[in-house]
Amino acid sequence: QLGRLPVELAAIRDCMEEVEMLFPVTSPIPNVPNWSIEGVISHAKIEEKKPIEQRHLERRKSLFKSHADKAFKQKDYKMATKFYDLAIEHAESATLYANRSLCKLLMDDGEGALSDALMCRMLRPDWAKACYHQGAAHMLLKFGHAL
Repeated sequence: QLGRLPVELAAIRDCMEEVEMLFPVTSPIPNVPNWSIEGVISHAKIEEKKPIEQRHLERRKSLFKSHADKAFKQKDYKMATKFYDLAIEHAESATLYANRSLCKLLMDDGEGALSDALMCRMLRPDWAKACYHQGAAHMLLKFGHAL
C-alpha cells in the first residue's frame, strides 16, 4: 500500500462509509482532477491498476510540480526551477518544460529558456505556449529582454 492515503485505501476496498468519513479531513490530492468522493474513488481504482513504480513516480512528479507552482506564484523562480528539475527527472512533460522555460525567461536565462522551449516543442509541436516561449527566448538572446 506504498504511498497511498487512507481515503484511497478505503476507496480501493469499496468502503464508501469510510471514504465519506475520510474525505472531509483529507487535503486535495494533486493528481486527482475531480476533487470529490466520486473523483477519489475513480482515481484510486485507476491507480490500483498501475504498477507500483509508475504510481510512485507520478505521485512524486505531482508533488514536485505542486511545490514548483507554489514557488512560482511567490516569484521565487530559482526555487521553482529546482522543483521543476526534480519533477522532470521523474516524468517528462511539455507542461513542465514550458513552466521551467518561463522561469528561466523571468531570470534572464535565454539559453536555458530556449532549451526548455525546444524540448516542450518536441513533446507538443503545435502547442502555442511552446512556440511563444521559444520566440521569447530568441528575443531575450537577441535583444536582452523578452517579456
